Amino acid sequence: ESVEVLGKIKLPETIELNTNDSLHPLLLDGCLQLLAAALGDSPDSETKTYFLVGLERLNFFRQPSTSVWCHVHPSSKPSPGVLSSFDLHLVDENGIAVADLLNLQVSRANETALFANQTDDWLYTIAWEAKPRISKNNKRSKTGSWLIFSDGGEESSALAELLNQQGNRCIFVSQGSSFATLNGGHYQINPTEPEDFQRLIAAIVNQEQQSVYRGIVYMWGLDGKPEVSDVPTTAMDLCTGMLHLTQALTKVSSQHSKRTIPRLWVVTRNTQAVTKTNLQLQQAPLLGLARVMVLEHPELETVCIDLNSHQVNEIEMLLEEILFPEPEEQVAFRDGERYVPRLKRADAKNIAQPAEINSSGRYLITGGLGALGLQVANYLVEQGARHLLLVGRKGAVSKEAQAGVRQLEEKGALVKIIKADISQADSVTTLIAETDIPLRGVVHVAGVLDDGMLRDQTQKRFAKVMAPKVQGAWNLHQLTKEMPLDFFVCFSSMTSVLGTIGQGNYAAANGFMDALCHHRQGLGLPAVSINWGPWSTSGMATRLDANLQSRWDAIGFGMISPNQGMYLFAKLLNSKVPQVGAMPINWSKYPVESAFFTYLQKTTDQKQAPEQTSVSILEQIKAAEKEQRYELLVTHIQSQVSKVLGYQKKKAFSVKEGFFDLGMSSLTSVELRNNLQNSLGCRLPATLTFDYPTVKKLVDYLMVEFIEEEDEDEIFASEQSFPTDTTVSTFQPLGDSDDAEEIAKQFAAQLGVQWVD
Repeated sequence: ESVEVLGKIKLPETIELNTNDSLHPLLLDGCLQLLAAALGDSPDSETKTYFLVGLERLNFFRQPSTSVWCHVHPSSKPSPGVLSSFDLHLVDENGIAVADLLNLQVSRANETALFANQTDDWLYTIAWEAKPRISKNNKRSKTGSWLIFSDGGEESSALAELLNQQGNRCIFVSQGSSFATLNGGHYQINPTEPEDFQRLIAAIVNQEQQSVYRGIVYMWGLDGKPEVSDVPTTAMDLCTGMLHLTQALTKVSSQHSKRTIPRLWVVTRNTQAVTKTNLQLQQAPLLGLARVMVLEHPELETVCIDLNSHQVNEIEMLLEEILFPEPEEQVAFRDGERYVPRLKRADAKNIAQPAEINSSGRYLITGGLGALGLQVANYLVEQGARHLLLVGRKGAVSKEAQAGVRQLEEKGALVKIIKADISQADSVTTLIAETDIPLRGVVHVAGVLDDGMLRDQTQKRFAKVMAPKVQGAWNLHQLTKEMPLDFFVCFSSMTSVLGTIGQGNYAAANGFMDALCHHRQGLGLPAVSINWGPWSTSGMATRLDANLQSRWDAIGFGMISPNQGMYLFAKLLNSKVPQVGAMPINWSKYPVESAFFTYLQKTTDQKQAPEQTSVSILEQIKAAEKEQRYELLVTHIQSQVSKVLGYQKKKAFSVKEGFFDLGMSSLTSVELRNNLQNSLGCRLPATLTFDYPTVKKLVDYLMVEFIEEEDEDEIFASEQSFPTDTTVSTFQPLGDSDDAEEIAKQFAAQLGVQWVD
């Protein structure tokens, strides 16, 4: 309901009045801002958008000074078809009339159209496309040893037999209670013991004097079909094994930077939703985890291959895939065909399936007392829901939760708060049994974070993050699958689709929920998993400092506002597509390095340019005279550091200043290391920036390790002089030159630094 408002508007002291202005624009804008209060909007109410659609008359009496009083009241002559009409009377400090705006007409924006324009291109789906191999390979591959993590099934034995026929040697690794060397040189290890994996990889390194290892094939759990109650436990066990294997491999990589680490192949069965079929959900988290492994440890070149049947030709296809790899990070075999995934924009019109909200039904929201949970609850109530079951581990203990519940009740909702751990099946059984009102919808928002690089993760930290997402979602599925639900929504994350450095456990957990929703729709049950991008008011985004926020902006990530998020939630509530990404991404900025994003880039050729350029960087540094190599490497490293930190072109910093003092995080340190691997064309340890935390220490290490190892004693014969307050700019490829000093001068000039003779 419209009300009268009186307000004073004053120009900032820095603003000077122009005698040509009858009414300064800022004064007029301030008067118009009072309309929000006159329309009855409170500062705490949901943001609305209004348009000025008409003005009957403007009377101007005199030019004001730097302030005016504005009296706003509903117009005596409201126009038909307009939300509200107002008269505005402006007077100066002495009450003398300045201007009148009569019958100013205001209309509310069509929020559906407004949000559609903003968000419809944020929706994505994963499409599986048939893609035969580029060419048949008739030549024999290089022979060596293969490490196969086998569960004792027929597939691992069949693969080993085919590899042996090619002249290779296969070593099996099976699961057991403790580390043991078995007959034939095979091994047994405990998946929960990181030390067992380290002993295994150390043994392999020692054996490489006799036979080079060509690859590692992770096939644990391929044949296992756990009991229903064991699906989450098996999922956790498989992730634990792959985490410990990754840590052991990267530890060797850090200790032996020049050693070629065997490529890692993760083999699953019926885990990818290529076609509508019952999925083996326990292996699904491996796919999300692998997305992060590719980002944090590209040296492993991890590839996921999903089998379908037990047919011999699939093992032959698997053999060809691992012996002659092509540039794909995920591959699936179905009925003798080879498929690859591609991320595509979704058709918003076809994907939207709003659900009817029933006032006589009850709606369950896990994580219902957190920021996102309360926003979902508020939306459901606005759509007519009257019975809510809000579940949280702590109950409504925070002031925000208590205030949110009061607002829901003031809107007519009957809110029941349950303090429960959704990962405990007994708790879920009890809370569902307590309701005497039919359950009509489930929204699974609950989740926790425990971010960290894979090298620092533990089984306990993985279990903490996976419990609500994996065990919790599974419990909800099992206990509601016989109920006539209208919708079953899982709040997943973009991490399981894109991968996010530092969130391996979170990507694995959300990957399970994605697969679960595919599985439910395959059974004819309602389900949608929404892979949300970052929300502006909750989650990880709220903890980003200015540097990290700048980095997110630089690589194309936008934020989802509450209103935008609820608009998308409403569209997808009953989606017939089981998995939909809702991600505001500017793909022109996103550092795409996978065929998975083919349809979102104009050309994939652009991805090759940095590598081609970077090889010449290392060659030109090596070609330069010895006394110039150090400076060349300094300028290149500074350029790369500035790039990951989002520094402007003229930002200067000392080569002795610590990376983390400059604002580097564990996430950006991984990005720096990956960029340097590409630009220098060499393998670098995962702990690079921790072991060598300044430009100077890093350059010293790189000089010894990769550039002048044959003349190591001469490298630091005298203290090198180099600019300590260097400014950096974007790197450009150098021109050809036979003169080493000229090459160095070109290098410095293109990096925008001062040359020191």
